Amino acid sequence: MRSSIGTGSLPLAVKVIILSNFLPEGLSFYIGDLRLTVTRLALLVITPILVMQLSRSLSVGRYRFVLSDLFVPLTGVWMFFSVSLSQGADMALAHAGPEVLEICIGYMTTRLLLTEHGHAVSFARLLSYTVAVVALLGALDPLTGHVFIHDWANKLTGYAGGGPTVLTDDLYRHGLLRARGPLEQPLLFGFACCVGLVLACSTRMRARMLVIIACSVGLLFAAESAPILGAVLGLGLLLYDRILTLVSIKWSALIGVVIIAIFALYIVSDSPSTIIIRYFTLDSQTGYFRLWTWDLAMDLLRQSPWVGLGFIEFSGKYWLPTIDNMWMMFAVLYGYPGSVLLGLSIFGAMSLPTHGSRTNLPAVESKLAATFSIVLFLFMLIALTVHMWGSARILMGLLIGVRAHLGALGRLPIRVQPNRYRFDLAPMSTPAGPVW
Repeated sequence: MRSSIGTGSLPLAVKVIILSNFLPEGLSFYIGDLRLTVTRLALLVITPILVMQLSRSLSVGRYRFVLSDLFVPLTGVWMFFSVSLSQGADMALAHAGPEVLEICIGYMTTRLLLTEHGHAVSFARLLSYTVAVVALLGALDPLTGHVFIHDWANKLTGYAGGGPTVLTDDLYRHGLLRARGPLEQPLLFGFACCVGLVLACSTRMRARMLVIIACSVGLLFAAESAPILGAVLGLGLLLYDRILTLVSIKWSALIGVVIIAIFALYIVSDSPSTIIIRYFTLDSQTGYFRLWTWDLAMDLLRQSPWVGLGFIEFSGKYWLPTIDNMWMMFAVLYGYPGSVLLGLSIFGAMSLPTHGSRTNLPAVESKLAATFSIVLFLFMLIALTVHMWGSARILMGLLIGVRAHLGALGRLPIRVQPNRYRFDLAPMSTPAGPVW
């Protein structure tokens, strides 16, 4: 295993997706009844390029299978299929289609266009820098007393959707307006800052301390317990990984301890969720409200557990104010199989090891792969308290694709400097030497 590596220049398409993903919803536009954000449009445009890139990878022997390559497309197919059964093909195309685009094409963007050593490092750096800027912009919300970026974008385009710009009590915490920046919700803003902070703490980059400070400021101004606890947990896991670098069973041991702790919690308490809400949330009332909505969602799911209820109006026939749980929301929309397939997609991206003598990854990429695994774990955890949509869902697809890319890259032999292709999409060369 090599100890160091240069930084590969990111393909232009990946740069566009990262940067456009943090533009405010006010810059979106409609084609008929279909709302397109800049990122959705970019994903549509590059879809033919991804098909060409997959064909090229197969033809030159560069493709290595990762389990997420199976589960992510299966998730997209099931999303279409389930909504088609519950509400018809038109609803599947109009509503499930954009979500499939965000998850599946977002995944394929990083899975296929990141091809060289150093691409993942460049991705982590660009994402961290972008989130740092977003975090500072979000700080303008509590400092000015209004949703600064959204107000500016909505006035520019006349966009009237995109969540509340009229301030209500639930948008405040401790007397300050919670920061949203250009994102759809304070919790999603906090999650982005959490990801940027964890990546910045584990990746060498210029102005690293400034990036860490900016992401930390954004995290605090979001004033959401789940991202803050996620950041603390993420930094703790990074430290754990650093201290026990030479211990091969460190993650298996940690998983075992967590399982035992959860089992013990169920033994000592009749309501473990109550203990978690009481001691690990900034506002326990919001936690109890979430438990109540989850119970209502479980009751609704008994009507159609396999294909879900589709895109129903919660305030109409099915009265339910919200579902602050991505896994539960996915089950309501697409049935329990949809939620399970999404979880398998995330775990599948981590199915190939990224360290050891049989893995052709330099130390910096092996360490970064562990960081992306931690970030994906944090995503799954935070998603228990909010439904991830929009920018967060696209970011999820991108992160799953990067981790899968690193796993597949470790199975390829170390190669010579590749030739560049037109448009700087995804350079590639024919592998040489043995393949493990």
